[in-house]
Amino acid sequence: MKRKRRYEFVTSPLFLGLFLVLYFVSALYLPVENSERWIPALIGFVDLESLPPDLSITLGTIFIILTSISLYVFNERNLMIGQRGILFPIVYLIFSITTPKSIFFSGVSVASLFVVWSLYYTMFSKKGDMELFISGFLISIAALFDPHVTLLFPLIIFFALRSAVVTPRAVAIVAGSLVIPFAFMLSFRYLFFQDALFFIEIFISDLTSIDYPSLRLMSVSDIIVTLSLFLYLMFAVSYALNNMNRYKILKSHSFSRFISLLLLCVLIVLFYPQSGEGLTQIIAIPVSVLVLEYVSSPEKPSKKKVGFLLVLIFLVINRISCFI
Repeated sequence: MKRKRRYEFVTSPLFLGLFLVLYFVSALYLPVENSERWIPALIGFVDLESLPPDLSITLGTIFIILTSISLYVFNERNLMIGQRGILFPIVYLIFSITTPKSIFFSGVSVASLFVVWSLYYTMFSKKGDMELFISGFLISIAALFDPHVTLLFPLIIFFALRSAVVTPRAVAIVAGSLVIPFAFMLSFRYLFFQDALFFIEIFISDLTSIDYPSLRLMSVSDIIVTLSLFLYLMFAVSYALNNMNRYKILKSHSFSRFISLLLLCVLIVLFYPQSGEGLTQIIAIPVSVLVLEYVSSPEKPSKKKVGFLLVLIFLVINRISCFI
């Protein structure tokens, strides 16, 4: 019994909370600048390069926290992972700031919040047209904060229509929900800035700048962290897939969405290497869900907690290497 409880501290709110605080503080002292190029929804209003670092960090932190709270709500309503719901936002926050640049305000900071709620509403699109519309509308708004989120449209469309009855009306509602935010933005750009065509051009340019599949790692510590997390996620995904039939309906549907989101994000990072660090906060969404489900499972808990502890140790080593 003592052996089983030896690594219980790994999933305690106190330990992970302290880890998060130290991890976040360390990011504040790294010589990293916000390199975000543009946010479609804010272009012409906010120049990120001239945004004071303190304000940028404050805004970025606020949106990361809002996303973590949204995941907490998602967990309490659909997933019910672990006995301590507070672990969910903590684990998400840890993984969302693995890249120090994530603490700065960016388009993904806002987009990740809308991605969570868009996924949430795809769960209930069968209830009525409103839920169906909201799921598409939110992911479309998210894309206006980061163009690469547009690549998640097929995922949202698939799950929204899969939950609802596929009819011409449902298809029209989803299509309309995706188009309306873009139509409004283009109209706004045309009326006030007369640059709607230029806006479309640079937006499409981001989506067409496809590169050969590659992983651009900067150091040995990056490789170690990536491999350790990749291996742990493989076990986590395998565990979730093997237990999918045992989950309740809502939980099973939720995990199918998060696993699909993770796989799609991996493909985006492979074909759009320049988006890798920028998408950290979105990738952290399915990662935190899968990791917490795996480490909270009662089957061989010690081994899973040791694996999670090793991942955390490698994250610390990677962060320390940034100061050297």
